[in-house]
Amino acid sequence: MSPAIRLRAFFKLAGGRTAQLWNALSSFRDTDPQLTVAVQRSGRWRRPRSTSRSSLRTHPPGVLEVLFGALWPAQRRPKNLFQKQPPKFADGRGQPGGGPELHFWDGWGATIGLVEVIADFKGDLERHWREGLAGAGYDVPDGADAQRVSRMYLNVLHRQIAVRPRNVMRAKELIEQSVDVELALERISEASKQGADLNPFLSHRLSDAEFNDGLLSDWGIHHLHLSPTMKGRGDPFGGLLLFLHVSDELLHFIAILDHRSFSKKQLLDTVESNWPVILDAHRRKGVTANELTDQQRANLRAKGGLSLPSVGGHVVAPPGGGYTSSGLSVKVLLGTDRSFAEAKLLETLCRNNSEGIAAGIEQHPQGRKLSELRLRLRVDQDGLHIVELQTGIEVRGLQSAS
Repeated sequence: MSPAIRLRAFFKLAGGRTAQLWNALSSFRDTDPQLTVAVQRSGRWRRPRSTSRSSLRTHPPGVLEVLFGALWPAQRRPKNLFQKQPPKFADGRGQPGGGPELHFWDGWGATIGLVEVIADFKGDLERHWREGLAGAGYDVPDGADAQRVSRMYLNVLHRQIAVRPRNVMRAKELIEQSVDVELALERISEASKQGADLNPFLSHRLSDAEFNDGLLSDWGIHHLHLSPTMKGRGDPFGGLLLFLHVSDELLHFIAILDHRSFSKKQLLDTVESNWPVILDAHRRKGVTANELTDQQRANLRAKGGLSLPSVGGHVVAPPGGGYTSSGLSVKVLLGTDRSFAEAKLLETLCRNNSEGIAAGIEQHPQGRKLSELRLRLRVDQDGLHIVELQTGIEVRGLQSAS
């Protein structure tokens, strides 16, 4: 019998019930004497061993992980199935290591999830995004699906400047400014060094969660108004903007230019002459491209097309990551896809390993025996967290084969 046929037969026989599972396992003893099992005892796993029909029947049904020796010949089995780091549950202080170690099989192993799981991690992500947008004052259109809500949320994060202290570096070309402009630059510099919020200096279009900043997505360059309150017709600086590059530790002041300068290659040339390391990762050696005028580049960007300017003798791919033909940042697009993929993977791992998760919760100091798992995916600045709602215990350490 082929492995695929045996696998289908096993699940058909098991039927999701413990008693039927044991009977199905016993039936495989006649097919292959090397059927192996690992049984959890006191939160610790024993290495698998060859098991006879009689020993299968004498072991009480309980927390069980099965590796099918009957399904794969010994020479095709990986040798390190028992060397992966098992997951842990958080203790009452939220630190790892407070509960039993549980091993989650993936890939070659077949995990049997016998405990019902009630979870919708994609819905949890969407709820988080909606609440985040609403809390920041953004309106989510009626009927917006999870993908649109995700893109709105991540687009706002993409365009905002994260609040943290940063030192400031000025381009050598940024000299001989008027007194008023120098005072404005000093005000922004001090705010940055103190870790103040610089987002009030951004365009008023930040209030539109679906506005796409072509300059930022293309060249990775922000632009700030010199006044955080007086913008548009009331701007005392006549519409002058500060163009800058933002990193985790630094603000790089590039130039003071007007609103007609978003496609000026001068911006990249200034970055190259002052901080070439910013562009190093984006240089494409051996690639040639036709040089465009600033106006041609502006027209192309308005139609969703990307240009490849030559800077420092090399063609430079978009330092901002680029954008799609709709203008959406590629970083936002990929962030949405990754979020959904990770949520789906985590939910699948939880469903496939529900028996082990339930056993770990039962043995946790704050846990108890559960007939079903009610899992919620929560998001904070540290990433994604899985919480069992009935007990408040956080599940950690789920891993995939990748």
